[in-house]
Amino acid sequence: MKKNQSKKSNLPLTDSWQEIIDLMPEIAKKIANESDRGAILIGTSYVEIQLEKFILEILPEQSNKYQTRLLNYPGPLSSFSSKIELLYAFRYINLTHYNSLNSLRKIRNKAAHEKREFKLTDYRNDLNSAFGEFKHGKEAIENEVKQYQIEQLTTSFMKLKKIDEKDKSEILEIFTNLINEKELEEGVDRLTALLEFIYCLVLLITNIEKEKKIFTERII
Repeated sequence: MKKNQSKKSNLPLTDSWQEIIDLMPEIAKKIANESDRGAILIGTSYVEIQLEKFILEILPEQSNKYQTRLLNYPGPLSSFSSKIELLYAFRYINLTHYNSLNSLRKIRNKAAHEKREFKLTDYRNDLNSAFGEFKHGKEAIENEVKQYQIEQLTTSFMKLKKIDEKDKSEILEIFTNLINEKELEEGVDRLTALLEFIYCLVLLITNIEKEKKIFTERII
């Protein structure tokens, strides 16, 4: 059999940033007006769908009846957890991605079963674990959100008070200091956590797709 000349066994799983850029607005639009609980449940469903697509690629039989028996409740691969375990057990995903997916699963389970008000900001440590090897992206988001909030506050204040553009640097400095006040900080934290969650989802989805492509290239 002729080898696929385009095959890259060492394909970096973050090589297609355009895919990430394209997918972020789609997910953001879906969950923008949701509660934190709703955002988690809807957002993680994107990842579970991607895992299911991967599993469909490796099933030995492609009949609808067989797929339904495995993937629909109460089938052995109907849960988020079972999909993760299967792909890891047969080395289709590596340990880093396995741990990241399980961190995301834990957040999803808490959102689904917690009776008290669910706040994503309460689960920043779990979200941090879900980033795995991509923590640099998380730090970048935190900085971007703060800068965005400062710019928005400054622009709104200057427009309201009809302040001249030449005084913008002074107003920026004021709001940079104010952003550390508790009330503003909470707003920044919520927005930061939501954007981190979206970014984390897109990274995981993109990486699963990359792993799936590596698998399909092996069997060509």
